Amino acid sequence: MPMANELFNWLYRDLEDQASAILEPASFNYYRSGATKERTLARSRDSWAKYDFIPRIPVERKMVSSRSQFCTVDLAAPIYVAPMAFQSLLNSGAESKFALAANLVNVPYCLSSRTTTPINEVAEVAADPVEQKRLFGQLSGFHKYMLEHFWEKDKASPNSSKLFFQVYFMAEQEVTFQLAQEAKSSGFSLLFLTVDTPVLGMRLSDLKMGFVPPEGYADKLYDRLVAQGRQSSFNSSGEVPFQPKSRDNALNQDPAIGLGATKLLKDRVDLPVATKGVISQADLAIAIAHGAEGVVVSNHGGRQLDDTIVTANTLWGLWDNFDPFRVSVDGGISNGADVVKALCMGAGSVGIGRNAAWAFASGGAPGVAAYLIEVRIEIEYAMTLLGAGSVSELDRSYITPRMMP
Repeated sequence: MPMANELFNWLYRDLEDQASAILEPASFNYYRSGATKERTLARSRDSWAKYDFIPRIPVERKMVSSRSQFCTVDLAAPIYVAPMAFQSLLNSGAESKFALAANLVNVPYCLSSRTTTPINEVAEVAADPVEQKRLFGQLSGFHKYMLEHFWEKDKASPNSSKLFFQVYFMAEQEVTFQLAQEAKSSGFSLLFLTVDTPVLGMRLSDLKMGFVPPEGYADKLYDRLVAQGRQSSFNSSGEVPFQPKSRDNALNQDPAIGLGATKLLKDRVDLPVATKGVISQADLAIAIAHGAEGVVVSNHGGRQLDDTIVTANTLWGLWDNFDPFRVSVDGGISNGADVVKALCMGAGSVGIGRNAAWAFASGGAPGVAAYLIEVRIEIEYAMTLLGAGSVSELDRSYITPRMMP
């Protein structure tokens, strides 16, 4: 019998405060911060709580299934870990351990282009049965029991892909294509093309804290590509021809990139692409016309343009009549109830970022695995209590904006 203090120990503790006590101040602030006055960041956290559920009582209750889909990918649960840069700042296990934990729970993990761990190593560790068994052994009795429950349910669904790769178009575009091609070769199944960062937002608190990327990040990336024999655009010294000013500057985002870059990426790397960073529904049709399989409704976690509409209000007020399995959303999502609200608004899947990062910082791979297990539990509880048997049944009839403060 699990101890009471094991139950939902990660979902409802103050993970951000715990991470703040553990991480170096500049590293913590990099993950916590938003653009300028951080008003969008603050509103994103609160926005999902301003919608209320309207439970329905079905004639006959069915076994709940939280299976879903995004683009061409089947999902055992309607969530994935959103891409986040420089994860070695969070925990020494870095991206490979984060991916291992998500994989164990049957939740896809989206690796950032700004990874501090080689892409192939992330894929190898995530799928390593010895590492998976070791991680499972580190979980509490409650989490082991619930994870085995999910594994049994997940058997009924097709094998869902576990790895996505987020792409920035960099000033040296050949590096972009090399990384995306490496992800494909390593078994990643979906590319997220981020289009909302022609320049980095004015993250004033990062400037105040003096944040800098991990030491030697650019040099390590270029040296690794050369060592792998990816030299079609490299000379014998490992330098990139025509790179602007320095290796670091060559890895800056290309300011000319927009929705049309989706086709450019697909032409070079034969993988489905989801366009990330869309706010206007008009951009959904444009992205699909340029080859996108779907879009991620996102304001980049409030880190780009302050006073941008939060994604909960975007889906509720500005979007309608779209295919949910082409649309995902992120921004301010922290628990399973938030996830189900997004599904009621029409999204087919949800990216979870900061709270998963705090769980990883606080508890390493076991911490983030336990957190994701608890999110999956809460999704199924919420769906059961709403009277919905499947993700496809969820719609706006189950939710309403809160009428009173």
